[in-house]
Amino acid sequence: MSVTILSPGPLTTIQDQGRLLARTFGWSQSGAMVPWYALLANQLVQNPLSTPVLEFAYKGPTLAFEEDAIVSVVWQEGSLRHNKQPCVSLQSIQIQAGDVLDVGVVTKGVYGYVAIQGLWLSDVLYGSSSSHTACGLASSIGRPFSKDEKVPVRSTNTHVRKVQLSSHWVTSQYGAPIRYVTEGSTEKLTSSLQKVFQSTMYKISASTNRMGTRLEGDPLWRKAHALRTQGVIEGSIQLPPNGQPIILGQDAQVTGGYPLLGVVASVDRPRLAQIRIGQSCSFERISVTSVQEAYREQHQRKQMAIQRLVGLQKGEISL
Repeated sequence: MSVTILSPGPLTTIQDQGRLLARTFGWSQSGAMVPWYALLANQLVQNPLSTPVLEFAYKGPTLAFEEDAIVSVVWQEGSLRHNKQPCVSLQSIQIQAGDVLDVGVVTKGVYGYVAIQGLWLSDVLYGSSSSHTACGLASSIGRPFSKDEKVPVRSTNTHVRKVQLSSHWVTSQYGAPIRYVTEGSTEKLTSSLQKVFQSTMYKISASTNRMGTRLEGDPLWRKAHALRTQGVIEGSIQLPPNGQPIILGQDAQVTGGYPLLGVVASVDRPRLAQIRIGQSCSFERISVTSVQEAYREQHQRKQMAIQRLVGLQKGEISL
């Protein structure tokens, strides 16, 4: 079976939880920009949570199905049509052979996900199917999907008890500062520069992509000095010569030569990814202990939420 992408939108790729150990070999981790949405999409169709999904940005794909299938669409808010009729997201959707699902414009947030019960079939590299469009490979790993492309699918089409999730499952704390730590920052960056960074309101640049979030604001001028190339990770806050910070994303390189202001907390990176081009954000420095506590709390909440969703699907509990 295959699904035809009649229209791919500006950026539709396959993503999973990423290449967790690939940075050791010089590869970007890649993976879903908002992992929680990908997990929810998979659970809604009762897939293993690490199953690859379609990720899209700002506008989703239009999909034509050859055979029956069960799919889900998870995003913060958007326009969804099933055979030209309005359709509700955040639930499982029964697809019949010949149906067309139009995943339209994302009206709140940036990224969304389409899961199909079974598996979107794609190439695998270092244990992951995640696309990395900057790597230059000719396979599905190295590019976004194109118009009229057929994506092979192994669909199981097993009955799923429909559960309609409310918007609080995908809400984000818009307006709250993005938290970061300064451990790992470049020693020569002064504390006064850190204070200016925290007091500045930035806009998300149109140059932002999966490799990095580029900020626009009053430049953080610094005294030029040479640096040795060093390892960087997702969330690293680089300070290039123009004084406009760059926060590395899922497809970022593994080394860099710019000074580092710090690293964005992992719990806030998906929230940063959902801030649209032209919208504003600010940053707050916190301790490593606070980051660890926030991570444990978020992890526990997500585990409880997935357990609740499983219970709803089994009919063991009610909304």
